[in-house]
Amino acid sequence: MGSVALNRKVQFETMRCGECGIVFALEDWLMAKWVEEKHGFYCPNGHSRRFVGETEAERLAKQLETAKRDAEWQRQRAESADKRLIAAKGQMTKLKKRVNCGVCPHCQRTVSQMARHIATKHPEALADASKSVDAVARPVGGTTE
Repeated sequence: MGSVALNRKVQFETMRCGECGIVFALEDWLMAKWVEEKHGFYCPNGHSRRFVGETEAERLAKQLETAKRDAEWQRQRAESADKRLIAAKGQMTKLKKRVNCGVCPHCQRTVSQMARHIATKHPEALADASKSVDAVARPVGGTTE
């Protein structure tokens, strides 16, 4: 019988014992498996070692879960803001219709000259409106020139 030569490449990863400082190596596939399983082992001098901490996959899974929770919170927040905006627009439309029909928004009386009524009966409303940055002082139903 003849002899057979077998060539095999083996990849190693080195590590240092945290207790005695000896440097030793494990095959890369074995080390990856032990890290994932948080496997316990002994250094060549007999000190008990264990892989601790989270793996890259666990860290990324946590980041993904956090991102999903944040996205859901932002979606709910935006949905809530949309609902508030729709409600506010509805209230504004309702108020505009009432004012256009001559109903005072302050005392709920029906008046024919709304601008004069507000100026004489509710001057504080005009003062508040003039303080507002986006308020435009003009008579309702009248023209401005």
